[in-house]
Amino acid sequence: MVKMKNMNIKAPIFFSILFLMMLISLVFTNGSVYASSLQVVGSDNGLEIIPHDSNLYSELNLGPGDYKEANLTVSNTYNTSFELMLQVSRLDEEPPVGSPDLFKQLMLSVTFKGEEIYNGSMIDFATDPNGIQFGTFEPDQSEDIQILVHLPGKDTGNEFMGISHNNQWKFTAISDEELVEIPDEEVPIGGAIIPDINKPDKEILDEEVPLGGAKLPKTGSMALTSLFSIIGIALVGTGAVGAYKSRNKK
Repeated sequence: MVKMKNMNIKAPIFFSILFLMMLISLVFTNGSVYASSLQVVGSDNGLEIIPHDSNLYSELNLGPGDYKEANLTVSNTYNTSFELMLQVSRLDEEPPVGSPDLFKQLMLSVTFKGEEIYNGSMIDFATDPNGIQFGTFEPDQSEDIQILVHLPGKDTGNEFMGISHNNQWKFTAISDEELVEIPDEEVPIGGAIIPDINKPDKEILDEEVPLGGAKLPKTGSMALTSLFSIIGIALVGTGAVGAYKSRNKK
């Protein structure tokens, strides 16, 4: 293990989760609403995200004209601010040209702080490398996010019957703050150490070097960039979303 003593470091703190926009694999009526909350928590290893229920992480079945709504609360219980963004990506293979594609058919609406910040097709949102930017979350700040998924009835014909689609929803928070005096036992494992090769090696006298790593060189005014890995995330996985179901017209 690398031994670190009382150093000032600049660390972009990064976390992400695979947020699967899945409800429960049942036949729902129009307008189903589910609530969930995601809590961002500071820990010795950076930032952790804690879900408070699993209603959003199951399979979603939609028929033409159906929509599903999910309300999220994101809370920052970390001791510094972070920038939050949301991205969506395809997990399954893209259908052949001319074949029905639910990823292109599904519509998405995102409302933040009571204002609709996106309304359009899911694939257009997914192809935007910037995703949706939610801005800065200060310590102790909580905000509600409403996500609405809709399968248009007019433009969804029988060719979509039995079609399914897998996608991945990813929240990312980035913080760049100075951390001071990290005790030895709190140093994350797995960071790379890049010494200055232009400086001659110095002999280390009468000092025990711990097994599994080397003593970190002094950086002076140069910042050390480290990637903090996230622990305790139980939402990594995949699921089917948007499975088209047939409905008998009355």
